[in-house]
Amino acid sequence: MAVSSRSGLPRLAWCGMFAKQVERHEAEHPDPEFARLFETTRAMWLGSSADAYPGETAGAISAPLMVIHGDEDFFVSRRQAFELAQRVEGSRLLNLPFASHTVLEDASTDVLPALASFMEAMRQEVPIPGS
Repeated sequence: MAVSSRSGLPRLAWCGMFAKQVERHEAEHPDPEFARLFETTRAMWLGSSADAYPGETAGAISAPLMVIHGDEDFFVSRRQAFELAQRVEGSRLLNLPFASHTVLEDASTDVLPALASFMEAMRQEVPIPGS
C-alpha cells in the first residue's frame, strides 16, 4: 500500500496494516491508549508546527545519530530523512535503495554492518570508561 507521509493514514488502516505491532503494544502496556498514541504520532509526523517532524528541536540532539532510511519508505520521505540528518550536527545518513519503512527487515545485510561501523567510529571518538 503506497501512502504518502503527507496524505495521512487513518488509525484503523494503520491498525490493519500493522496488527501484530498494535497487539504487542497493547499487551505490553496496561493502559495502552493506542488512539492517543496514534494521534500524537501522526501530529508529530504530519504537522507543520515547530514540534512536527523533524522540528527545530531535533537540533538539540547531542548524542551520536545515524539516520537510517529506506528509499521506498511510505511514511518518511527522503526529504524528511535528509532534513533530520542536516539538523543534527555530526549525524550520519544511510539511505538504502529498494528498502521501505521496515528497512531492517528489507536490508539487514546493509544496515547491520553500517550500524556496527558507525558504533565503532563513535566508540573511537568517545572512549567508554573502563574499556
